[in-house]
Amino acid sequence: MGLKEFSFMTNTVILSNLRFYAFHGVLSQEKKVGHHFLLSMKIECDFSQAILRDNVNNTVDYGSVCDIINKEMTIRSKLMEHLAGRILYAVFNNFPTVNAISITIIKENPPVNSDCDGCGINISVTREEFLSFYFS
Repeated sequence: MGLKEFSFMTNTVILSNLRFYAFHGVLSQEKKVGHHFLLSMKIECDFSQAILRDNVNNTVDYGSVCDIINKEMTIRSKLMEHLAGRILYAVFNNFPTVNAISITIIKENPPVNSDCDGCGINISVTREEFLSFYFS
């Protein structure tokens, strides 16, 4: 089984609905009370070697990505957009094989004048797009 056979594939590592309790938000109440957050991420990378070799070093280790996310979730941000940007930067910085990321962060039961499960953001970006934006 050669690598050329896998050149047509899109390789994606998926983290689905990671749950956190954190204190992100603009309102002073959010700083004190906190909220539950759900975070999902799709990480595009080439893990064709992991398919062939069964070695975690040939993919993006989702456990290590979770460690990054856990660390960033403890650092308070007013905006989920800012939090997502820090997570994107850290993942791109720590995993040079990552080509693109889609991240979704949902704040459950947000302080809005509506009955809803949650509100949040989604960012989908390639490494090149993010780094050119981040360092412009």
